[in-house]
Amino acid sequence: MVDYKSTVHALNNLQSNADTLRKIISNNDIEKHLNLSRTINCLNRIGLSVEDLDSLSVIHISGTKGKGSTCAFTESILRAHGYKTGFYSSPHLIEVRERIRINGVPISRERFVSYFWQVHDRLEESKEANDNYMPTYFKFLTVLAFYIFLKEKLDVVVLEVGIGGTYDCTNAVRNPVACGVASLGLDHTAVLGKTIEEIASHKAGIIKTGASAFTVPQVDSALAVIQEQSNKVQASLHLVPPLSDYPGSLPELGLDGDVQKWNASLAIQLANAWMNKKTNRSDGDQQLPKSHSDKVPTASTFPFNDNFRIGLQDCVWPGRYQTIKCDGVTYYLDGAHTLISIKNAVDWFHNKAVNEAENIRGSVARILIFNLTNSRRCKPLLQPILNARIDYAIFSPNILDDQSSAPDSINRKETSDIAVGLCNNNLSAWMDLHGLSNSIDSTNTISEAIGCSTRSMNEAISIINSMGNAKSLNTKDDNVNTTKYDHFQVFATGSLHLVGNILKVLQSKVL
Repeated sequence: MVDYKSTVHALNNLQSNADTLRKIISNNDIEKHLNLSRTINCLNRIGLSVEDLDSLSVIHISGTKGKGSTCAFTESILRAHGYKTGFYSSPHLIEVRERIRINGVPISRERFVSYFWQVHDRLEESKEANDNYMPTYFKFLTVLAFYIFLKEKLDVVVLEVGIGGTYDCTNAVRNPVACGVASLGLDHTAVLGKTIEEIASHKAGIIKTGASAFTVPQVDSALAVIQEQSNKVQASLHLVPPLSDYPGSLPELGLDGDVQKWNASLAIQLANAWMNKKTNRSDGDQQLPKSHSDKVPTASTFPFNDNFRIGLQDCVWPGRYQTIKCDGVTYYLDGAHTLISIKNAVDWFHNKAVNEAENIRGSVARILIFNLTNSRRCKPLLQPILNARIDYAIFSPNILDDQSSAPDSINRKETSDIAVGLCNNNLSAWMDLHGLSNSIDSTNTISEAIGCSTRSMNEAISIINSMGNAKSLNTKDDNVNTTKYDHFQVFATGSLHLVGNILKVLQSKVL
């Protein structure tokens, strides 16, 4: 039987390379309209129809920031109530099978391999009759997830949108029970548009007739677009209330950070709406006030039982506001990659770091590990990190030394040389923000005072370990008098792929 590593290599062959990706973006209007029809075509080729998808009881969630955390809270709440759950998310941190979870647990390697080849072989066999078309990486995984969820006989599926909503592969679902829109912002503008209204239109595209729809507070223009889509399909739309408005004591959350309070409230409303509809509870409609104006009403709060509290408290979602304590080093990890989310992550890190430093005898240094993906502009995203009072910055690509042992982390969209070159650009931008020259002399003296770039995540972590051993930011044996530090606080942000590789190097338990 084919092993897991070989299976992942076969999956990676479906990744778009850099040239193909550029062509897709340049033909965006054509490609996005083909996305759903191609997804449905692939479903048909493996023996599934959209009618089969109708049998899945789906909660569909979109958004720019917080949609993954909202999904995780929602799934955890429903599982705490005793329902058998499926959860599809992206991206993964360490292994691709994290994207497809049954009852909160990533599908096992053995079952992933078995299901993968069932789907892959049927698509391969039907390729010639379908213009030799094979789905790309994300589309294949979405089709695979639908196939697995139907085989597993689930009570509910929590479905996270990949990019956008309207034309996303996951939008093959026609009859979601409930839909949620998490916080919106500017991201993936080459695909979704350059304005918040255009992006809101894509995100709201998951809202379907008869669904209970909820959103966190949005800027007025974005909220108006979401409301317009809801009215168009005759779906009820409600704003979620602040978490502090619910009766009783404030629930404990398994995920850190103030922004998670809105994600938790959105999850509470989505889970409750699903249970109301699926169990025909008579109080369901009474909890949603009817609007008598053009203003989007706020959903009513309600006292929730212990299962809600257990689900919120026990929720685990690595790589988001995550803290890992090692000997002499504390890692603060968040995969933020938009301006607002990075500002939120900086506030979270700064507050956490200050609190930790108060309990440490001696001096503390702050280190940044940073990288970006998808050609995002680095300087605007690095600017707010200046407020984190970073002492030293490391710009590392999302690359491991031994990629063969970690095929799940291979990215064929860019070469390693390009990835390292982008890290050098990020270092130059960091220097510029500090008022330093971008022209580095042959000894790299200027750059090494405030940061460096590396060729892999292993090298970045090795540098931090050396600093810990030397108790200094200067790890060279050059007899230079440098400040000694008793503890190092590492803030890693800019990409979930970056965070995933850090977890891999640290051998932190995710699966």
